[in-house]
Amino acid sequence: MHILKTDSCPSLSGRSILTYHIGHKNKEIFFSLAENSKPGVLSREWISLQHMETLLAAEEYAFTSKSSSPHTLYKGHSINSGGFMLAVLLKEGLVAKGERRSYCRCDSITFNAVIQQLIESKPPKKERP
Repeated sequence: MHILKTDSCPSLSGRSILTYHIGHKNKEIFFSLAENSKPGVLSREWISLQHMETLLAAEEYAFTSKSSSPHTLYKGHSINSGGFMLAVLLKEGLVAKGERRSYCRCDSITFNAVIQQLIESKPPKKERP
């Protein structure tokens, strides 16, 4: 995995800070949760952006942090990981807040342009253990 970016964002509740990675492998973009500032379990599994976009597109216009889509990303893992990943997608501009704790997908053109610049400008880094 070629790690393109490491960043942090608040969780949806605002009670913790999440650190995450964005990586690139075989022309595909992946996200991975790395750390939570509060105690607790999270999955560090790499999840493809394409897979996330497919799941979120299957929902109606809006979905919530408790809807099935974010949580199906991490079957068999911590239930919090789906909501944490939703916070990451919010930070990256791939989803936006809607009404009454709902979220909707956003156009990914700006995100894709930034990622393409990172792919072209950053030498490969070692994958975290």
